[in-house]
Amino acid sequence: MNASYEFRNGYLYISVMGVFSINRAKELVLEWVEIANQHAITKLFCDITLVTKFDVQDTSTMTIFEIAKFVAESLPKGFKLAVLETPQQFEKDKFGETVMVNRGALVKVTPHLSEAFQWLGLLMDKKPDPGSKRE
Repeated sequence: MNASYEFRNGYLYISVMGVFSINRAKELVLEWVEIANQHAITKLFCDITLVTKFDVQDTSTMTIFEIAKFVAESLPKGFKLAVLETPQQFEKDKFGETVMVNRGALVKVTPHLSEAFQWLGLLMDKKPDPGSKRE
């Protein structure tokens, strides 16, 4: 797994890709928290839609618990994290999100981009309509 980082309008955009590895996921969490801290950013948007082998059917409950607990323990107080997943990654019972929230983390896990941005209190990045004409 690898991650790329980009500072956007008031938040850190994190894109994670590759085959899921719990050890690498933990390393990446620590990395993005450090980057956010260094730049006084407290809102993180993490897109894991390009992570493979992390679908609900591929991932045990214990693995979800372990990574969720680690994320919750690693996020500094006051940080808000929105995680964008694919519908195949998203747990209908929100077990991972519940584990994090129950440990005091400000986290939202969703397969909906607009919901993630709304929860972070951000406006969605506007991209011009390819069919529109510019004057």
